[in-house]
Amino acid sequence: MKKVLLGMSGGVDSTVSALLLKKSGYSVTGITFIMTDAMSESCGSGSAAAEAARAAAEIGIPHISLDVREKFRRNVIDDFINVYSSGGTPNPCVVCNRTMKFPEMISYADAHGFDFIATGHYAAIKHGDDRYHLCAAHDTAKDQTYFLYTLGQSTLSRLIFPLAGLKKSDVRRIAAENGSSAASKHDSQDICFIPDGDYKSFIASVVHKLPPAGAFTDASENVLGRHTGILNYTPGQRKGLGISAGKPLYVGRIDAATNRIILCEEAELYRNEITVRNVTFISGKPPRTPFRATVKTRYTRQCSEAMVVPTESPDIYCVEFVSPERAPAPGQSAVFYSDTELLGGGIIG
Repeated sequence: MKKVLLGMSGGVDSTVSALLLKKSGYSVTGITFIMTDAMSESCGSGSAAAEAARAAAEIGIPHISLDVREKFRRNVIDDFINVYSSGGTPNPCVVCNRTMKFPEMISYADAHGFDFIATGHYAAIKHGDDRYHLCAAHDTAKDQTYFLYTLGQSTLSRLIFPLAGLKKSDVRRIAAENGSSAASKHDSQDICFIPDGDYKSFIASVVHKLPPAGAFTDASENVLGRHTGILNYTPGQRKGLGISAGKPLYVGRIDAATNRIILCEEAELYRNEITVRNVTFISGKPPRTPFRATVKTRYTRQCSEAMVVPTESPDIYCVEFVSPERAPAPGQSAVFYSDTELLGGGIIG
């Protein structure tokens, strides 16, 4: 019987993944990574570890918790704070998948004799042309491939996504039919280490100070008003500026070095091209000639048609949009697709 190590959060997706894997004949063990103090068993029955252990017990599979708090702080939380403090808009889920979740699962699986790893992500893996392809899930509204573009061939060869062919409604139905207490749990919409969504207070609690107030200016450095600190703004933002200029103004650019936020009219938000750094490709073979793709610059945004052009640096690409893209934010990921297949991606510079 093949052994599978399944990442479990106690939510309905990972719980149903465990049910499906067990019914398919795998020997399943759930694992929960303790990434923050709030996730540990010592925080009571509502913690992620306790909820995952409860779900595993209901299904009748073993469950383990692994404390990775220090490594998570170094790899994910510190990066999150550094990107925000430098005027960017971070995406910690991408960083976590690349540096924590999947490497830690593979490492534990190797050390303890597991054949495969699995997660409750909505994504699909297909094998063909002597390699593995990462594709959108059947439930396109829940598809999570945007966060998975750093996965490589060695990980995909051992990875199972049990929910690939299911709709979210199917997942809840399966949970209810099996009497799972996770069936009615709400989906988490927040960053796991900031469950209340107040990232400003979280950053202040870690670094004990925040970037100070500064000037709103236009592109010519004319002062238009005062901002409350660069952490409170992201490119494309209009609400909450407190500026009366006789015309709508938006955050165009954040200059952390001078603590300025440059405002502009909406037409100036659009970019014909962007530079994408730290680019990786699912195939493990970075293209060295331009190629057409559809590109997503935020998880919640629709894909845009573009030409992806390599530069002299092997991990830096230029994305040239067919139609100008509104407010691509430095720090976010630009992810490349060919139809429903995820090709790769990187960080917007």
